[in-house]
Amino acid sequence: MVVEGVISFENNINHTENNQSGTINWANGFLRLQKSAPISNLSKQVIFGANFLHKPQSEILTPAEVDLPSENQYIEHPEHILHEFEWGIWFNEVTQTLHLKRDIFGTAPFYYLHVSNRFVAFSNSLVTLLQMESARAYLEVDKARILNYISYRRDQARSYTDRTFFENIRTVLPGHTAVINATEVNLERYLHFSPSKWNNITTIEELGQTFKKLLFKSVAKSLEGPTEPIGSHLSGGLDSSSLSTITNLLNPDAELHTLYLDTKTKYSDESDYASAVADKIGSIHHKVPPQTNDFALFSLYTSLYGHPECMVISPSAQGSLMKKAAELGCKSLLIGHDGDSVVGSGLELIRQTYAKRNWEELKSLIRLRIQYTSLTKNFPQWDAYNDDKKYELYKRSLVVEEFYRELRQLSVSQAASLLLTSSSQMNVSLWHFFKKGVSAFKNRLSRISGDNLPTSVATEYLSDTEMQSDSQETSNLLRGALPEQYKMGLDDVFNAQSIIASEQFFALGRHYNIVNLFPFYDKDLFEFCLSIPMRTKFGVGLGRQHFREAMKDLLPENVRTRPLKANFSIYGRQAALRLATQSKALMEKEDNPVWQYVEKSKFEECLSILFTEGLPDYKHSRSQFFVTRTISLAIWLNWLRENNLY
Repeated sequence: MVVEGVISFENNINHTENNQSGTINWANGFLRLQKSAPISNLSKQVIFGANFLHKPQSEILTPAEVDLPSENQYIEHPEHILHEFEWGIWFNEVTQTLHLKRDIFGTAPFYYLHVSNRFVAFSNSLVTLLQMESARAYLEVDKARILNYISYRRDQARSYTDRTFFENIRTVLPGHTAVINATEVNLERYLHFSPSKWNNITTIEELGQTFKKLLFKSVAKSLEGPTEPIGSHLSGGLDSSSLSTITNLLNPDAELHTLYLDTKTKYSDESDYASAVADKIGSIHHKVPPQTNDFALFSLYTSLYGHPECMVISPSAQGSLMKKAAELGCKSLLIGHDGDSVVGSGLELIRQTYAKRNWEELKSLIRLRIQYTSLTKNFPQWDAYNDDKKYELYKRSLVVEEFYRELRQLSVSQAASLLLTSSSQMNVSLWHFFKKGVSAFKNRLSRISGDNLPTSVATEYLSDTEMQSDSQETSNLLRGALPEQYKMGLDDVFNAQSIIASEQFFALGRHYNIVNLFPFYDKDLFEFCLSIPMRTKFGVGLGRQHFREAMKDLLPENVRTRPLKANFSIYGRQAALRLATQSKALMEKEDNPVWQYVEKSKFEECLSILFTEGLPDYKHSRSQFFVTRTISLAIWLNWLRENNLY
């Protein structure tokens, strides 16, 4: 569904074009709802409405049949009706105040453009907002956002903020309500997490049972309403396998289609795991090849988002799954999106233990971890080694890596002290630290001599632009007064990459006429997982011990206890190579506006590296990032120009 509206703080509005169903009009504004997607449970948790200056009765739009609370409860503050819903919009004509409430995890976006004492325009579709006549004069590309976007690892790592690719357009933060009047915009946090309420649950058996209960409840809530036939992405991983299995247990007679993305690339093949789950639950299983018309898909999806593609790998992966689900007649698609972040693995405990210099505990954790990890990339014979050999190699690699990770923040004396302590306490020869340092120095020299990847492809035009400020980081605002121990969990869930991905899912769902469901985004489930100590999650060294305990006897054992995840690096490079080839005509245009932001010679250097076989993975990975981001930016700028928005 698309909702849009405009409020003028200067003049009344001519409603000639707004007299249609699904529209609420008042003297200086309107609110319009377009029902363009299947009804989902999310639709039943939303309300759009307004109360008026000269009419006693409020008007309410809802995309589905919902149980409305009595308006008599909200005579003094009609906008408080939003408290009853997970997201929505309310305009109070008496106070001339607009309220935009976004859901807890940001799965449905709200964009707005506020010009003080003039107007505010808003929509849950950025494209719709951009095309509003009132907004066009205020559209200005945000250089700082572009600099973030084309800076390696900067864009994915940052916390979600209200900034967009346009200077004057903002988003409402998850867990917040934007309260907008003629002169200002105030963000009000309505969400408060309380993980401590779960602290009485301590044994692994109790933790598993509680996790199971909460996840079952969330899946059931997601599937309320007319959702058959049901689609479920089934990769063969723990998250998607659990969702597919629980869906079957809750709806044993439902028509359940499980969809496996079949990239046919080395290291990403999880088909045996997915088939084992599909066989166990008796689903109608489909192997879905990703579409290969990457340039056409990037162009189409950009026109749906209103901003450049932000997925880490080609969006053809998720787009192909949605397209197939829609072709099968599915009205919804269950996705294990962000399950890793919500659940937490506990594996970061190893790094934290090094930082605390708890050497004996670190040795103990490494002994456990080597049973379930693999360092074959660095040590090709890893699988043939005994446990003692694996322990020594893992310990050496970890300690040297963590030392150099901390090095930049240390003084010379502190660095020397940590070096000697790490070496002696963990029995790692100083030679290995020296060898790593020499390698890093050689890499730096090669960068200086031009024999390495660029660290940035930005032009001088962007060089004076400051990186976007993160003062309004969602994770920090939502953490509030919670102790520091919860910071990592909140940072993982409310990072920019995850939430922007959700926004893109929202736009793609409208296009494919399907509702994407994310059962791991559940407040109780997330709070509960936040409360579980890191050591408990780490368990026997597999990680996610509470989750694995919950799925005992429900999943095939080889799926429940699988230690490693698929690696899509080869598929990602293949998709990037296709995109580069298919976009050649666009990138060779002399008037391509992307070269205002990206140094063409550096792009071509990255392109050459991407097409060269036999190079180290890190070179292909970084060049893939720069090539994909540059082409995505070019597609977006070209779309803006074609639509007279640039």
